[in-house]
Amino acid sequence: MFRPGENRSDLDSAFKYLGQAAQLSAQLHLPDRKNKVLISIATCYVEAGDLESGIVKFKEAIAYYKKVGNKRAEAGAWYSYGSQLKNNNKNDHQRQQLACFESSYKLYKEGGDTKEAIQALVRWTQIQLDRKNNTEAENGLQRIRNECIKIGYFKEFYGWALDNLTTIAASKGDFYEQLFYQLENLDALKKHAEYYTDDGIILAYNRITGLYLALGDYIKAELYAQKELSLTLKRKGDYVFPLDNLFISMLHQGNAEAALRILKKTIKIQPPERPQQVDVDQFFGRIYAAMHRYELADHHFKKAVAEYDALDPRHENINLFTAIYETASDFYISTGQFKKADHFVKGLAAMDKHFTRLQKSELALKQSKVDSASGDHFSALVHFHNYSNIKDSIFNSEKISQLNRLEVVYETKQKQIKINLLNAQNKAHLAETEKANLERNITAGGIVVMFIITGITFYSFRIKIKSNRLLTFKSLEIDRQNKSLQVLVNEKERLLAEKEDLLADKDILLKEVHHRVKNNLQIVMSLLSTQLEYLENKEAVQALEESHQRVQAIALVHQKLYRDKGGIRIEMRPYIADMVDDLDGFFNAGKRKIRFELEIDPIHLDIEQAVPVGLILNEAMTNSIKYAFTNDEGSVKVFVKRTLEEHVVIKITDNGKGLPTDFDLGDSNTLGMEMMKGLSKQLSGTFNIVSNAGVEILLSFPYRDKRIFV
Repeated sequence: MFRPGENRSDLDSAFKYLGQAAQLSAQLHLPDRKNKVLISIATCYVEAGDLESGIVKFKEAIAYYKKVGNKRAEAGAWYSYGSQLKNNNKNDHQRQQLACFESSYKLYKEGGDTKEAIQALVRWTQIQLDRKNNTEAENGLQRIRNECIKIGYFKEFYGWALDNLTTIAASKGDFYEQLFYQLENLDALKKHAEYYTDDGIILAYNRITGLYLALGDYIKAELYAQKELSLTLKRKGDYVFPLDNLFISMLHQGNAEAALRILKKTIKIQPPERPQQVDVDQFFGRIYAAMHRYELADHHFKKAVAEYDALDPRHENINLFTAIYETASDFYISTGQFKKADHFVKGLAAMDKHFTRLQKSELALKQSKVDSASGDHFSALVHFHNYSNIKDSIFNSEKISQLNRLEVVYETKQKQIKINLLNAQNKAHLAETEKANLERNITAGGIVVMFIITGITFYSFRIKIKSNRLLTFKSLEIDRQNKSLQVLVNEKERLLAEKEDLLADKDILLKEVHHRVKNNLQIVMSLLSTQLEYLENKEAVQALEESHQRVQAIALVHQKLYRDKGGIRIEMRPYIADMVDDLDGFFNAGKRKIRFELEIDPIHLDIEQAVPVGLILNEAMTNSIKYAFTNDEGSVKVFVKRTLEEHVVIKITDNGKGLPTDFDLGDSNTLGMEMMKGLSKQLSGTFNIVSNAGVEILLSFPYRDKRIFV
């Protein structure tokens, strides 16, 4: 059955012998043996291309094991079932595979077979990774990591889980998690070296180097890059990645000449192969550019691009493409050659779906500079705004503080390991000393045997002195270790106190920011109100009134954030109620007998979603108050719900006269309508407006606070 190739006679022979085995098991009344044969028959059907018959046999075996309560055998049957679905080379069985491996995991877990349970969970998690379901995959990886730690199982699955957790953290731009997992990985590499190779150490060095580069700590980045390069050259591996990280850190520190020496020495020790030659040329280009030798730099960049296009004409190697185009665009932007830079920036923009959040922020900055140089200042401003938003979301003070605390914890662990090692070495030394003393005393006793009385007295005296010295030495050593431990404890208490102070300062500063923004917006509103008193043109008065209400909607967001304890999320129910009160008072809606009906779920939004939602609500309700009711009487309903699919649905309706018969949302170009459509896109949502016994505006967008699968 498992012979290579697809010889039908082999499968026929397998069916024949398996049928005989099943009959013999039945005759001998061996049901367990019969069902093991049944699983083999099911596998044989799948190998023969008859998947449906194979599934029937698998389910028959599973039903038997479930009936007799043999959880281990049932788990194995589910595992084989899921594995054979994969072997069928079809993509439409992944949901069945997930169910099979999850059932296998639970049964192995209940039966206490932890290693087999981990293996089933690994198969389940790999499918989630293949399907890009990062939330479920991260949950599975965490369970694998915790199970391995619990039973002390540090073989391939533990390292595999840490590597994939680091990759998922990188896709989220979470540097705290990346550093956490990589420091844990380094700790495992040192404690359990028997399970790992130099390749694992090289990978850990590479990822930690990249993290320090992203944080701008080029001294530490250079240190880890040097370690990675040294080990890579020792193993005669691919030195492109360590050189790339090393040169970035060195060039940021102004060490271009030293970088050039390292590059020349490296390619002399290990000449580059064809793919490596592309990177080597762009390394020369970056270094010569840093040395202001622009002609040489331009020559090497052109050479690198030509070699890459010849090597990968369809640009399928995303990593190499990104390295070449990023460095070339940086060079041409830094030297003011924006037309040349535009070609490379557009190439990167076409591939941005493969980029991390950090790479997207750097691309937005490049686009801003190129657009600004070409005179397209609006586009440049939009790209710079995107760059700032992504950069701020990645590098905030709290994450940097978390990283620093994590480094302190890691360094403290390393110090404790060194202390334990010194203690062990000291005990070994004391044991050797005592052994030598004992041998010397026995020899001395043999020599002075004839002087037995004097010898015994002398020997007792010596032993007493040595014991006193040994006790004194041990007492001093204990005192020294106690002092060292006290220093570490004091340092830990200081760090914890600093942590509480920093968190308190962060809350105060955040509240102060929201308070000042609210005050500044109040000033703007006051200026608009003052200007209204001096205007006679109705269109100008209307425009300023609308602007006043839009600013009021934004100011209300910051007022809620200032009063909120956390300062980062807004409860929509009181926020919308306050907005309705403001609009009621501003437009005298109560005197016009216009009623407001609110039906709002308890939903909290962050500022990035609350501001556009507030502006859309303000615009929609203002239009209803001003234009919907001919006889100054009617109702405006606001409906806000959170769906099971984790979307927020907002509906604003009135029972007024409705829209004109020729109204078309796509052709409408008024400022208010354009603003609502643009804000809906900013929320990654959908926006629609229809006339049905009044006007109905419908907005739907994804809710940010996604639930995590457990």
